[in-house]
Amino acid sequence: NMVIFANIIVLYVHLSKTISISSNFKRYLITIFLIQIYLVMVWVVVYDGNIYGAGPRSFIKVMTLILFSALIMRSRQFDIVKFNVLFINIAFLLSLSSIFLYIGYNLDYVSLSWERLEGHYSYMWKGFGGYLNTIGNAYGTNYGSQIRSQSFFSEPANFAQYLTIPLFFALQQFILNRNMMSIIKLLTISVALILTFSVANIFGVIFAILLYTVLSSIKNPGKNKVLN
Repeated sequence: NMVIFANIIVLYVHLSKTISISSNFKRYLITIFLIQIYLVMVWVVVYDGNIYGAGPRSFIKVMTLILFSALIMRSRQFDIVKFNVLFINIAFLLSLSSIFLYIGYNLDYVSLSWERLEGHYSYMWKGFGGYLNTIGNAYGTNYGSQIRSQSFFSEPANFAQYLTIPLFFALQQFILNRNMMSIIKLLTISVALILTFSVANIFGVIFAILLYTVLSSIKNPGKNKVLN
């Protein structure tokens, strides 16, 4: 998380002179800033600035990332098309490596090491392609009853959350290009998402697709807007 945040800050500093801010966007920034102040006050006063326990720190991080990401997108040098392509490619590589680790472990081709971490999980099994997690220890093994893929993210749900956006970008790329590479990227990201076994995120993607299909069908009867 710190690496992602640092990269965004560095990119913001690099593009800061090319960022244009309209009056409407200023109101948007002020709103986010006020929300941040409120969340920080709650975190400090109510939760005593607790780093690892309960509290709004996750919301603070998300709002901060949204703030700087929005500013970066206002840059005259920002290219949304190139950003989408880069986003898809990074997600594809992380997905591919996580699938390799997941299959490699189950086929006894990949060795794992026990690594101490700071955060939600104190220890985690790590191999080429990231970390492996589990649902529980029903069978008394090191991993438990069901292996979950999470790449280099702190937990499977976070990896699944990350994959949802590039998954839809990859779907759009497939619809526009209809070539083998776009199919491979879409399938790879989809499989990696499924292997996280994050029920909320998987059903969230399914619900979003169904909702889009229904709304598009109402607006344009007789036309499949997902695949056309």
